[in-house]
Amino acid sequence: MKTKVVIFLIITTLLLTVIGLTVSAYGGFIIPSGELLTDRGDVIPDADEDEIIAAIAEAESGLDTKIRVFAYRGTSYYDYLDYIDESEESFYSLVLLVIQYDNYSDEYYYYLDTYGDAYYSIKDKEVDRILDNNEVYDNIKSGNLREGIIAFATLAKKASAGDLRPDFVKALIISLVIAVIVAFIVCLSIYLAYKKKLHAESYPLNRFASLDLKIERDSFVTKFITRVRINTSNGGSSRSGGGRSGGGGGRRGGR
Repeated sequence: MKTKVVIFLIITTLLLTVIGLTVSAYGGFIIPSGELLTDRGDVIPDADEDEIIAAIAEAESGLDTKIRVFAYRGTSYYDYLDYIDESEESFYSLVLLVIQYDNYSDEYYYYLDTYGDAYYSIKDKEVDRILDNNEVYDNIKSGNLREGIIAFATLAKKASAGDLRPDFVKALIISLVIAVIVAFIVCLSIYLAYKKKLHAESYPLNRFASLDLKIERDSFVTKFITRVRINTSNGGSSRSGGGRSGGGGGRRGGR
């Protein structure tokens, strides 16, 4: 009887231990306020963490938006909602880089999440510019997380400050230069073709035909009047714009 009780207690203890380890592995984590880099599973080498944290802090300085990086191992889904739930910090505006290392496929995946003001201020095209940047994509995908994260932090700072959008003046100048080159080529082609026609052998019209104009007269045939009625009435219709409030968020893309 005592042996059965001892066996039962041992089995119960083992089960509770396994359950406790499972809970600690997949939940119950707390991210301290102000923690810029969270590495859950030793994805990032310890020797690189200080340099990464310094780069994130530099990128975040002067911004109302918080820039954070979360790295983990496994196949489970993790996004900004999980991060906010685990963090002791309150976020008004957040740009979050989530790096996932899949043990089974031996692949690195990364995602960009935004929350609050950053969700509205950073446009989808800017998100693509960050995710597809060679310094970000090539480094993270190859496992060089330090360089990839540093490049990401720099681009996230520019996007948050509104500096990642294309330079309008530069784009305008390039467009004008291209337009001038295309117009020159077209005009040159027309000129050469016309010049070639002028050099062609002309028909000796004076030798085989002649025209002696005796009467010259202009005849008025008819006229057409087109009237268009312009309606200036507003019809009582009106348009109004709405505002937006903070708190929105979502996964903006991944590679």
